[in-house]
Amino acid sequence: MFTFKQLLASTALLALSLASCTDEKSRSTMIAREVVQEIMVGEDLWWATKGEPKIESIGPSEHYKYDAADLVSLILPAPCEVAFEAPASDGAMRLMLGAGVDAEVGKLFAPKNPGRFEFVVTRNGEVAFKTVIEVHKEKAFEELIWRRPEGGGVDCKGGDQFTLRTRMLAPEVPEGYNFQPKIGFCELRFERTKEIERQESSEDAPNIILIVQDTMRDDRTTMAGYGKDITPNLRKLAERGTRYSAAHATSSWTWPSTASLLTGLLPDAHSVVSNESCYLPNATDTLAEVLQLRGYTTGAFTRNPLITPDKGFAQGFEVFDSKHEFVKTGEFLPAINTWLDKQEDNRFFLYLHLADAHGPLEALPGELDRLGLKGIPSLDSDAIEKRIGKINKDLFYVKDYDARKGFDEAFGENGLGQVVEVYDGGVASGDYYLGEILKRVESLGLTGKTIVAFTSDHGEEWLEHGMIRHSQGLHKELVQVPMVIAGPGFEAGKVMDNVVSNRQLAHTLALFGGGVLDDISNPIDLSVLDTMTPEEVGPVFFSTHHGFWKGERHKKIYGVRHGDWMLHFGQELEADGKTETFGWRLFNVADDPEELVELSDSYPEKVNELRKLIEDSLAAQLEMAKQNTGDLRVSAAGSTLKMLGDIGYLDGLDSK
Repeated sequence: MFTFKQLLASTALLALSLASCTDEKSRSTMIAREVVQEIMVGEDLWWATKGEPKIESIGPSEHYKYDAADLVSLILPAPCEVAFEAPASDGAMRLMLGAGVDAEVGKLFAPKNPGRFEFVVTRNGEVAFKTVIEVHKEKAFEELIWRRPEGGGVDCKGGDQFTLRTRMLAPEVPEGYNFQPKIGFCELRFERTKEIERQESSEDAPNIILIVQDTMRDDRTTMAGYGKDITPNLRKLAERGTRYSAAHATSSWTWPSTASLLTGLLPDAHSVVSNESCYLPNATDTLAEVLQLRGYTTGAFTRNPLITPDKGFAQGFEVFDSKHEFVKTGEFLPAINTWLDKQEDNRFFLYLHLADAHGPLEALPGELDRLGLKGIPSLDSDAIEKRIGKINKDLFYVKDYDARKGFDEAFGENGLGQVVEVYDGGVASGDYYLGEILKRVESLGLTGKTIVAFTSDHGEEWLEHGMIRHSQGLHKELVQVPMVIAGPGFEAGKVMDNVVSNRQLAHTLALFGGGVLDDISNPIDLSVLDTMTPEEVGPVFFSTHHGFWKGERHKKIYGVRHGDWMLHFGQELEADGKTETFGWRLFNVADDPEELVELSDSYPEKVNELRKLIEDSLAAQLEMAKQNTGDLRVSAAGSTLKMLGDIGYLDGLDSK
């Protein structure tokens, strides 16, 4: 059975082929990768012939960089063997894979007596790939990367028979000792490539730039009435386009929200929700994939360590420039400009994930001066980050902690105000770089044939509801975000007040690129939002699996905004399909825009109505995830957990 992605690829290729026959101008081609089948989405696709294989994640190193990050893997504790058959396919394919040993296994061995493990892949009985990995507790992490065949995979065709097997070569395991090393193969999937002609851009066939400024609140914009002219370049973009004044992210932290921006799906539908499920499945269609199949040259530059290829975010991108650390835009703006300069007339999709408003907090001195802000000149960004991190941890774990006093002790008088000034300076710095990017686009003569969409993945809380940072709740300072779209098809100077989700950017931008993201629930074309009734727009959903509720961390909180009403609903799904409800909060945002007056006791019928919306939406999301990935939800391993701890999502006291 063909998947939608395969059908779309065939349709797009036919259209592009016909177009090339009538276009005398010769343009270069690009190679797009198409996933035919993921092996690990269900046990019905493979079978064990020896041992007890299972699906978990393997992290060859605790260093979250190079090709050593943890990935979803088929664990084959040596000795073990599995078999499977290549699916039917039009033309040649390649079985993609990597072999690896988890870092925890290496810690068991001394350098004088290392562990040695053999990995073998056979195709139709012949060895197609073989490697031996040696590990010990002092092994340099550069040597612990995933081992892959040349080109990343093994060539094959439909019906080929594959076996994967592992065995331990040394040291000798004592007789009767049951040693089950966590070793195996990652990224097992069959894929094929397609040659696609690059298309030319025009006003009728515009380029698309999607800019995500991480951790940017909507109320920290000039257009929202903030007291300082904090975002003059975003204001100018809005003046020549459409601003969406009530846009909401799908989550209050980066992983789930960004996956929604790139797929149009709600978090539990795309499955990127927490460290227990943080891989964007290859079976999920992305905006980049859809546009690439329509002839778009695709590129991405991201400087948030959560948004990396090893978590599946590079699908559909010809170039994906990422770092496993936070980097401010000034350090890689030249690379963005170089990429833009090379496009000439190529129709392109550029995704920029910027981190100027995200910690470690740092602001351009020129922007602080322009806004009349002092900031904290005596401390660098790392020192500020360390002190904020301690306050954040104390908020979670110290009973009756006075956070405002903690800020004063850490930073001096009006400590919170000082920190917020630096945050504002970071927002302004990001806006400065937005202006530089738009200037480059203009200098290349591309403004009239380029759609520019700007938004954020989430906001930031500064004690408005008793906490700081993000991910812990769903109040407006965390989920209401700026959103502006300018360019062909979007009316200049227009302001849309409809309550809407910024996940609809994926559907809208796909349409303008001539493609479709088929699995999106309630798809909305944001260019015609003013023609839709509130009933047609429907409710807006958001969630976090890192919520803080009644003194407990990592609780699942689901939210809905429907008209003037907002409900936060705490609910955990149990293994047997039942649920545990641990509370709800109801607000009327028309009468109480700051969400300070909880009304659930006064309006129980409204609570039940909104709960039903959330429960129905969640059920649909989980069904969509099951269709795409079966029951594949795999926890992160050591390198990802360390990275999450380094940036504040986890710490040593966490239970998960």
